[in-house]
Amino acid sequence: MSEVDVLRSLFHHADQLLTQYRPFWQMRPFYIRQLSECSQLPEHLLSKLTKLDQKEFEQLSQNSEASQQWLQPWLPCLDELEQIQRSIPGVDNSETSSQQDSVSIKHLSTGIPGRKWSQIEQFINSLPITGDTAKHKLLEWCAGKGHLGRLLSIRKGYEVTSLEWQHSLCIQGEALIHQQKKRYPQLQQRMQQGDALSDDVSRLLNQHNTAVALHACGDLHTHLISQCCNSAQAIKQLAVAPCCYHLTADDIYQPLSKAGQGSLLSLDRQDLKIPLQETVTGGQRVSRLRDIELHWRLSFDFLRQSLTGETRYKPLPAFPKKLLSGEFNDFVLWALINRELLSDNHDSDNLPFNEREMSQALTEGAEKLLVVRKLEWLQSHFRRVLEIWLVADRALALEEAGFHVELYQFCDKAVSPRNLLILARR
Repeated sequence: MSEVDVLRSLFHHADQLLTQYRPFWQMRPFYIRQLSECSQLPEHLLSKLTKLDQKEFEQLSQNSEASQQWLQPWLPCLDELEQIQRSIPGVDNSETSSQQDSVSIKHLSTGIPGRKWSQIEQFINSLPITGDTAKHKLLEWCAGKGHLGRLLSIRKGYEVTSLEWQHSLCIQGEALIHQQKKRYPQLQQRMQQGDALSDDVSRLLNQHNTAVALHACGDLHTHLISQCCNSAQAIKQLAVAPCCYHLTADDIYQPLSKAGQGSLLSLDRQDLKIPLQETVTGGQRVSRLRDIELHWRLSFDFLRQSLTGETRYKPLPAFPKKLLSGEFNDFVLWALINRELLSDNHDSDNLPFNEREMSQALTEGAEKLLVVRKLEWLQSHFRRVLEIWLVADRALALEEAGFHVELYQFCDKAVSPRNLLILARR
């Protein structure tokens, strides 16, 4: 079977399972009060899930073998889902790393978090560079401060243009180029401020023969792929690690490939967020704060509904995480002011709820959180396959445009769960 056939087979297998078992993952856990509301799911499954208390559920959900056995009557596809995930090979860059030139790059990592630097290094090591790189002009898409492009230029000899929208990041990037050029005179890089979604990028792309994008969000990376699919485009090599699929202007996902356009799946932004629920654990403290945040968000919503008479969950925006180190009262005060249900001259001792109502909200919030966890657990078995479906759709669009395309996992999930890499060349 050719690589094209393998990619198509992968997509269609994922599409078939996602379509067949849609009720198990295409749901809104935060908007569901009781498991009994999930009428699309098997009644016996809901009954057994409801009977699991928090301790029993945690023990079950944290044991993959027990989970698979427990779910087998309703999800006989679990082995197939695992098979799809295992079909994306990892990149063996051990040889690449061991054969790197003698250039020391430790100074380039200054000020970059360790995990981010590991992502940059492993992304670069995954690229199968061909030909004379000295003649290659590379465009770094959505570059930030240009860290990726800087390493590509120093280590692999590219002449790099780093495209970035934010002026402040371009200024900082230029300063880093000036600083690092003293240590690495071979560095060939320039920052260019510009909008990756503008019409001007077509001209910019035509001035380069290689483009790379590490974790460009949503429309930013799909626009790059769409531009490169144009037969008149000069880009011959493309490396894209997608991220944040939900950050798109379209209310409903618009597949890029013909295969994707033939799918029966209809995905909105909430569906596109499902793959992002898999995160890298930041330690016990981060995990504890995440649990507190979800509990308090849900608990506050019970209080909000009692004030407004609404019965539908309404999410809160991001907030200063220092609130989680305080009291629930302080969080409720912030949330009430944010929702314009209280003026900002109030304090946490003057809330429109008594102690019993606050305590009851926390109890109901904890019960609702367990419901959310159980439904997200069902979703989790399809999370990675949905992401593979999305990335394969992008890869197939490039294949349909004449590229030779391969999919890899460029790093371990502990480095980044967004580790799928599209490599394309023509």
